[in-house]
Amino acid sequence: MQARRLLLVFSGLAVLWCATGPIVCRAADDDLVPIDVRVVSAADQEPITYASVYVTFKQLKFLRGPTQNRWHAKTNAEGVARFPGVKPGRVLIQVVAEGWKTFGQYYEIEPDEETPSAKQSQENENKEPEGKQTDSRADPKRKVIEIKLERPRRWY
Repeated sequence: MQARRLLLVFSGLAVLWCATGPIVCRAADDDLVPIDVRVVSAADQEPITYASVYVTFKQLKFLRGPTQNRWHAKTNAEGVARFPGVKPGRVLIQVVAEGWKTFGQYYEIEPDEETPSAKQSQENENKEPEGKQTDSRADPKRKVIEIKLERPRRWY
């Protein structure tokens, strides 16, 4: 009798959790910020095509704790890689392109800013920022982060 009652209570809680799970997850996706990463040459501002761009950020899951998401995209002919939505907060952006120095830096993404700026993480405050974050002309909510890559020094 008592086992049946416990089974009934746990099944009721499971049904309640499954019914409200998608609502909680859908509500959490509302604060995602779409970003564009524009990769250009530091010397002549020419776009770099087919560069691999990795975006890593942490996302909180309901009852599961934080999970680390890592997205990958290639730049197009204009040197832009588009990402549909990133959680606001600390984001690691890494760029790898053949014949160019590898780039990796932390950025603070803030959703409510009118004119976004590249707020470097506290550990990178002493370095000069190589990338800048500007607003996009096409979509006012979309953040554009411009990254300038340099050629490696010749060792031969």
